[in-house]
Amino acid sequence: MSRYQRPVSPTEWFYLAAERAMPPFAVQLVVEGEGRLEPEALTRAVRVASAACPGARLARHGRAWADTGQAPPVTVADGTSRWTDHASAPLERTCEVVTAEGGVLFRVSHTVMDGQGALTWIADVFRALRGEPPLGAPAAVTDYELVERLGTPGRRPRTSLGWRSPVAGPPVEPPAARHWARRTIDGNHPGLVAKLAAAVAAFTGAGRSRFMVPVDLRRHDTAMRSTANLSLPVFLAAGPDETWQDLHKQILRALVERHEVTGGALERAAYRLPLGVLSRFLTVAGDRHLCSAILSHLGRVDPADFSTGGFRASTVFALPTHAPMAPLSIVATAPPGHTELTVAHHGRPESAEALLDAVEAALSPHRLRPGATPVTYG
Repeated sequence: MSRYQRPVSPTEWFYLAAERAMPPFAVQLVVEGEGRLEPEALTRAVRVASAACPGARLARHGRAWADTGQAPPVTVADGTSRWTDHASAPLERTCEVVTAEGGVLFRVSHTVMDGQGALTWIADVFRALRGEPPLGAPAAVTDYELVERLGTPGRRPRTSLGWRSPVAGPPVEPPAARHWARRTIDGNHPGLVAKLAAAVAAFTGAGRSRFMVPVDLRRHDTAMRSTANLSLPVFLAAGPDETWQDLHKQILRALVERHEVTGGALERAAYRLPLGVLSRFLTVAGDRHLCSAILSHLGRVDPADFSTGGFRASTVFALPTHAPMAPLSIVATAPPGHTELTVAHHGRPESAEALLDAVEAALSPHRLRPGATPVTYG
């Protein structure tokens, strides 16, 4: 067993409360393709990759994470079940794997990993399946340690509640009902997050929208390999008539000025609260939201990185986290030649499909030229 341990960061303390308020608070990624991953081989590969990425084997002890030395469990799913059925189930461990004919679901508590951290671990699982040595992710740094190292003067926009859901409407199910919607769109798209924001703002209608865009702090230290939660947000304000070019400039300005490593007052204040108190606050917030939507782009994914002898991957997509105080989350991945968009929402399923129709229509004229690299943020 490794000696890996790290503090629970203020962000992760907030996520622990969110997990109590809205379980499972998880980063969940699906690799689909042709063939089947043999459970025994997958179990061995998960063991090897998790030894190299000990952030996949964590348990909490008060305000610290420590490596348990126990690899995440691998479960074989019924061939008739859906990924969303498994994604809705409670997490028994911080990381779990579910395999079935035609694909595999990686389930990771968002309290221990962000999307890029999960992809780092998953890629090492497939390296182990192919008999290649894993690259590993031994760094135990936290997001707020990086903030203290990289932080710039300034403050994030004032936190406010009251932003409305883009897919709001008369509920047809209990308020706790949660849904996912997925759309595969032809082509790869430059400025994707800005285009998503413009399309969602236009769909929402009159008034302004506020979007939370996670930014991967690893961009400031590309040699560091870590599976931890190393994404912090920048915020994007949009009106219904705002062009995607204007919004793209807004995002680029925030990145140049390193807005993701400013502020953090809300998380630091929450860190002083007991989890039970913080969880109750998130629960009673109800339909008062911190933003209109969370927009996350996990970037280019190469199916070859997620393939092995008896399994050829065709795509990788997310089942986004359902987050309290955020009515909608959209996560994008960019396999070659197409874009996967998945939505986690609390509204009416037909409203989410209508939103994806609007997004697809907005994206159809704008495709990335072959061989170009999409701009990603987190």
